[in-house]
Amino acid sequence: MMIINNDIINQGLEGQSKILESIKNHFKDDCTLDQIHLCFQLIIDLMILKKWYGVQVKSGRKTNDSNEKQEHQQQQSSTPFLYLKAFETSEDEKLKKCQYVVPTKSASLWSLCTIKKYFEIFGKDSDEDGGGKELRKFTTAIQDGDGSVTYYQLSKPLM
Repeated sequence: MMIINNDIINQGLEGQSKILESIKNHFKDDCTLDQIHLCFQLIIDLMILKKWYGVQVKSGRKTNDSNEKQEHQQQQSSTPFLYLKAFETSEDEKLKKCQYVVPTKSASLWSLCTIKKYFEIFGKDSDEDGGGKELRKFTTAIQDGDGSVTYYQLSKPLM
């Protein structure tokens, strides 16, 4: 896990370069440069444009989807991924609202199984922080080929 300090964002390009280098150094063994770059882009978007705070960069592993026959024949492989945990609105404790954001490319394949796995992973993370509540939603940040990002919130009642 890596926590991004809001003060470093206010240092302009120099601060942003420090963030990118820190993410690369921290996650280079587990994640691709593409994943790291997308995560960095989202950090800048969330912290500068959306004014979120307390952004944490975390890594996880999700098992790849496979059919039942393959599951019995071979051990499931897992894929590393980066995600962000951040707080929107103000730093006022009463308004504190934790969000999980999954950076992804528009060409990425998603299934109901994939979404359920993310809920499981984020639910465990939420429990570790002493949240006590069941995680009901998370956000996907989908980057298109031109670099634009669209945010979609996924909720448990969908499933």
